[in-house]
Amino acid sequence: MRALKPGSAAPLWTYSREDNKNFHMAIAVAIGAFGEVYAGGLGNNGYPAVAHIGG
Repeated sequence: MRALKPGSAAPLWTYSREDNKNFHMAIAVAIGAFGEVYAGGLGNNGYPAVAHIGG
């Protein structure tokens, strides 16, 4: 996942899992009250995947 700023080519931050280099796709993203990011989508194996990135 990457946070992008409109008009800027460089991402503000990037998050990727270090233990699994397979492709995962976020379909829905939500931001919590303290800046945490919640993402839901599909994992490489087609099963549902959820990520919580602390703020």
